[in-house]
Amino acid sequence: MQGLIKVISGIMILIPSVISAYKIDIIYRSDQSYRTIETAYKSNSHIKEINLSPRLWESVDGKEKEAVLLELIGPNKVILEMENPIISGLNTKFTLNSSQLSTEDQKYVKDLYYNLKYDYFSDYALQQAGKWRVELVSLEEQKQRIDADIRAVQKQKEAYLSSTTVNVAVMVDITNNYNFNGYSGWSSSSYGSATTSVSSNSQKSTKKFDDFIRRLEHKKRDLPRLIKVSKDAIRVNLGIIEKAKSDKLNYGKDQASELNKRRGSSEGAKVSIRNRLEKLQELYKSGLISKEIYEQRQREILEEQ
Repeated sequence: MQGLIKVISGIMILIPSVISAYKIDIIYRSDQSYRTIETAYKSNSHIKEINLSPRLWESVDGKEKEAVLLELIGPNKVILEMENPIISGLNTKFTLNSSQLSTEDQKYVKDLYYNLKYDYFSDYALQQAGKWRVELVSLEEQKQRIDADIRAVQKQKEAYLSSTTVNVAVMVDITNNYNFNGYSGWSSSSYGSATTSVSSNSQKSTKKFDDFIRRLEHKKRDLPRLIKVSKDAIRVNLGIIEKAKSDKLNYGKDQASELNKRRGSSEGAKVSIRNRLEKLQELYKSGLISKEIYEQRQREILEEQ
């Protein structure tokens, strides 16, 4: 089977196709799971659902076969779908190390992997940062609303203690907003008007107000932690965006530098061949070598290209 795969696995991408759909699985399971994106970014993530048209691929030993690129398992492993060599018309998936491919295809796989990875994480982190911003706004609004209600209850408590008007409607509204009916002691059925005036000089119990405030404090007990989590998540995702952009830029510079080196090497080789041919011609014209040796050395130099 391994021998069979090696025989049919060689393929060479002639023209890169446009990728229209792909994904990297990043699972969020808890409040702290936003940190998984950092781990996933640092690892050789598995890129799935790559939408490529069939292309001709070439193996390291020069064999060619048309196949579809389905997945990239890191920068050096691919999953290809190609026609089964035994059963005509039946497509089969093969997982191959890029070392089984030609040098050009190995470079293509690596370049494609990193460019997709950088783009994916940049876009994904941007979406996640947006979601966390919405969550942060919601949490901060909840906290502000509860704090405002606590101040409102505190104000009514102070009015009660100073024997001035207590706005019962405020207490009833807050009771209804938080579904405190049945245990807060404040309801529209208990008071016929929006306000009541208290003028008794007897010792006053603030238990009803204090219990109400405690319930409101309990409502917001977890909000500071969740707000901090949201801010951390936004910071982490924005950091991933910046890193992905920076890494993509640096990778592009490395690719350009490598291409320039290859071009320089190629041009240098051409100059060297031309110089050698010119020197050989001078030797022949000077009568230092025979025509047969001259033509033989010409062929050898040109075959070295």
